[in-house]
Order: sequence, then C-alpha cells, then structure tokens
Amino acid sequence: MLAIRSSRSDDAKPGTKPFLLERKMTSAELQALIEQRNELDAKIAQLKAEKREAAVQQARSLIADFELTADELFGKERPRGNTPKKKREAKYRCPESGKDWSGFGRRPQWAVGKNLDDLLIQN
Repeated sequence: MLAIRSSRSDDAKPGTKPFLLERKMTSAELQALIEQRNELDAKIAQLKAEKREAAVQQARSLIADFELTADELFGKERPRGNTPKKKREAKYRCPESGKDWSGFGRRPQWAVGKNLDDLLIQN
C-alpha cells in the first residue's frame, strides 16, 4: 500500500511534519486515478483544439472589420539588445583645458573644489 501525502499548503503547519492521509491508497486505486487524470487531460486538449479554431476565425474577422494593425494590437516593438546611449549635452566646461561635463556621473577632476555656477556653459 502507498501512503499519499497531501500537497495542500494549509494542511501542514510551520514546524510540523506534513499531514498524511489516514487511509492508505492501493496501487490499483492510484493507477485508476492516474488513468482518470489522463482521460481528463485528453478531453481538455480536445476541447481547447475545437475552441481554438473558432477563436482564431473570430479574431481574424474582428481584425479585418476594424482594419487593426499589429502595432495597435500588440504595441510597437522596441529595439532590443545593445542600443547606443544618447550622448548628453555638456552643461559645464573647464576654462583652462576646454573639457566639458554633462553634470551626470562622477565629477571630473578639473571640477573638484570649484563652484559649478562658475563653470556653467553660457548659451
């Protein structure tokens, strides 16, 4: 005979051993349940296949009736992977060397200890 453990999370309390069903199941009973599950899985797959074709036809009809585009249905596709970063416009410039800085990221050595208002690029 096989003992079947309950997989429900509310049966086991924290710090206790998993709950065992009081009645033990025979191999024949277990096999019968497995066969029932397989039959139900087959019925579910068959019903989904039957309904799928009707759903596809209905979707195609609606798309044609309303002249919908893929972008309207699914949104525009965004580029993936390594997209080049946009270079930020310089906001500060070193008067001695002419080097510039956008104001983002670590402050450059030439700007350390200086008032940033004095280094602002005048447009």
